[in-house]
Amino acid sequence: MASVEIVKEGYIGYIVLNRPEKLNAFTWEMYGKLCEVVDKVEEDDEIRVVIIKGAGRCFSAGFDLAEPGMDNHMELRRRYDRLANLSRRKIWNLPKPTIAQVHSHCLGGGHEVALSCDFCFVEESANMGVPEIKFGLGSAFFAMPYMINLRKCREYLLTGKSYNGKTAEEIGIANKCVPLDELDSTVREFAKELAMVPFSSMTLQKRAINRAIDAMGFACQNEQWIDYSCLGVLWKTEEVEQFNKQVAEHGIKAAIKWRNDYFENMMK
Repeated sequence: MASVEIVKEGYIGYIVLNRPEKLNAFTWEMYGKLCEVVDKVEEDDEIRVVIIKGAGRCFSAGFDLAEPGMDNHMELRRRYDRLANLSRRKIWNLPKPTIAQVHSHCLGGGHEVALSCDFCFVEESANMGVPEIKFGLGSAFFAMPYMINLRKCREYLLTGKSYNGKTAEEIGIANKCVPLDELDSTVREFAKELAMVPFSSMTLQKRAINRAIDAMGFACQNEQWIDYSCLGVLWKTEEVEQFNKQVAEHGIKAAIKWRNDYFENMMK
């Protein structure tokens, strides 16, 4: 079973994140598969609109922390260039319109895949956010400062806290928030609206929008931030080292509990 699949339904090409038993958590290999799949939907002339969604219980719980850690910042940089951020840049620059269809968890790396889409539709109980700062990391695809106001951007990126579907619509991350049982039909209706736009004008207009964002520094800032982020593996701290040890020895749930207890004890 492929970790990322294409499902065609007429003019719609669904890219399905397909590790439901792991809540569609990303591995480096899965990012590579996503790159391949995006190339395939670009080359398929029958597909006019691309919808990215998750199989099973959620969109994506983020990066799979069971993946081996990495202390070599140069190798980490290469993996972002050739896998993780490459997949997000491919989605961002895809000539065809893209829609993130988000249900339940949409966190970390999964959140940034959703941000790389042109549009985002979410269900009311969606659980969205970038919790990496809690683990000594940070956002890898730095799009939020270009999408929402500065106060809210700082609130979510500097605390790592999550927000629901209604908030996603209010702050400008999502185009629309709907009940779960209406999500699929709402996205399909919007896909139909997009498909009725001539492809050539759609492509040129999307490029113009992306270039306007690049003129604000988006592409350069993303590259610069990845450099800093990868160098962050050299910035060892006691709490990050202990957190990673807890993940390796006891799993992510135990590590999160350890982290929460650690900081609560510090603040007493």
